[in-house]
Amino acid sequence: MILPPLEVININWGSSSLEPWVVLIESTKKIEDDVGRGDAYLKAEEKLLDVARSRNFGVLPTLLKKRVSVRALTQLWLDDSDVLKRLMSPRLLEVIVEAQRPRLGRVPLLNMLQLYLQEFDRLDRYASQSDGTLREQFESVLVDQVEKVELLDEELLTNDLISVVKQYGGWILKIDGPAQVVRVAIKNGITLEDAFSRFGLKGFDNGRYADVCRAYYYIEKLHEIDEQEWSPVFDELLHHDVSKAPYGREGKRIGHAALEVLIDRVTEASEAWQDFMLSLAGDPRVSSRVKSYREWWAPLGEQRVEKVRGWFSKQDLRLFLQALEQYGESTNNDDLKRMFPARKAFLEGLFRLKMIKNTRLMLGKKAEYSVRNILKNELKVNYIKLDGQLSDKAVIYLDCGDFYLIEGSHSFKLWVYLAPPSLKHLSYEVISLSHFELTNIVPKVYKQENPSLEYAAVVHSPSNWQNKVFEFLAKNGISLDVEALLCKEDYRKYIARFGLPTVRPVIQNDARVFHASFDAKKNGDTSSVSQGQSSISDLAIKILYYLYRYPDSKSRDISKHFGLPLKAINHVMHLDLKGYCIQVSNFNWIISAEGEKVLRNSEVLGDEE
Repeated sequence: MILPPLEVININWGSSSLEPWVVLIESTKKIEDDVGRGDAYLKAEEKLLDVARSRNFGVLPTLLKKRVSVRALTQLWLDDSDVLKRLMSPRLLEVIVEAQRPRLGRVPLLNMLQLYLQEFDRLDRYASQSDGTLREQFESVLVDQVEKVELLDEELLTNDLISVVKQYGGWILKIDGPAQVVRVAIKNGITLEDAFSRFGLKGFDNGRYADVCRAYYYIEKLHEIDEQEWSPVFDELLHHDVSKAPYGREGKRIGHAALEVLIDRVTEASEAWQDFMLSLAGDPRVSSRVKSYREWWAPLGEQRVEKVRGWFSKQDLRLFLQALEQYGESTNNDDLKRMFPARKAFLEGLFRLKMIKNTRLMLGKKAEYSVRNILKNELKVNYIKLDGQLSDKAVIYLDCGDFYLIEGSHSFKLWVYLAPPSLKHLSYEVISLSHFELTNIVPKVYKQENPSLEYAAVVHSPSNWQNKVFEFLAKNGISLDVEALLCKEDYRKYIARFGLPTVRPVIQNDARVFHASFDAKKNGDTSSVSQGQSSISDLAIKILYYLYRYPDSKSRDISKHFGLPLKAINHVMHLDLKGYCIQVSNFNWIISAEGEKVLRNSEVLGDEE
């Protein structure tokens, strides 16, 4: 049969024609919502709402003996946040379980499972401190109730949440359950969404439990991201709900885990990674009493914190140099602009030589404005505020291991110390300083604490300020790579005028540094102590033994232990004990294998071995 071609029929629906459909859809949705909500259910719901309003909790034990009342209550928990806040507690869970013996009905049980996955670790906020942990009690109730479902031989459906909890109840509802879900996904090479389907979580994947799963998944991804770039994972982790999600059973958060992964992955973090850490946890170079430090950095341990503080030193140095350059340009100060390349080469050279362990940035109001203008108000690092005549200056404190510098942007001397200068004024507890404190109080306290140690206040004379620094340090037994700290042209002129500074040994009476021969024992025979050296001082032997007992010590620790000037200790470390002790990357000292051999030959270790 041949049919005529179909004609295209255009139907134009007016807005009035669609209104009945809207009404029909709303009516259908209401019918769906009201399924199982007969008169008994609605009466029970009304009584529970009245209890929530009046706080007449005494009627609950009797009311909750009815299954319809428990079904209404568990549904209200899901639908009404006010009811959840008022009618949720560890004690109420006990009342429900006791009233519904031998077990809860299937609908209330599914409602409670949904609530648990929706709230997860946030459940504890609905319990008072005296009640203990609500989440743990909720977990226990759910696992116990699911076990009873199986005991009654009810049909268990595949991929049904009750079936999943029965099979994996030993771990899936626990606080580290999300971590194990993620491990299963990664081990089997499946997506997180596939893992949700496998464990009956599909449809429940918009709650807190699923969010924590995703957070754990991000942590695993941190092991793979590029070390130099900002990762999209960072954007996810910066959401408070993600970063503050629980991680493991030790009270740590996802944010803590993320920081640990990044800190442990690299020797030096890129600017992108450092920016993420600052955005998440703030600057760790603040007082230990500050909330951000206690919340984010303290749980990571001092070793990781010190590592990060060292990284942020580069940020401080960069900001200081930017402020210095900006000031020279904005004021059109020709002298400052001429001096900038030399000061930049000196400070950046110290950083390239890995001599800078820690820094402390200080900014006056005007300098702060310049830096903020450069960074578009994105200044995240912690700094000391300078007041009074320092308002237009930027100052930086540099911990270089065996010496310490305080350098200013302009009209400020370069202060060189041989020991930490007045931690009372430069510690992370300090929030503001004046010119008098920096240039008078700090040097005065330094001399009180270190009467045998010198310091230098160097004026930035264009022709010789670097030489004064090099000579002062050389005089005190500290050698620097001069070429690395000067521009090429400045280095050529420096060598022609001054030559290389000589690190002179400093021997004082109170140091009692002297050489005495001793016989080394080897198979009962006497022989040379070591190749190329037949004598070593008593002090050197004592220092070797100190390093043997206390490895990874600072020069100043050794100085304090023996009550001797730091320059005498540096002389022994760098000259007498060359090859017998080693200065490691953090500028601390350890004993070498040759040094241990010297101790054994001198019988110092005899009693211990």
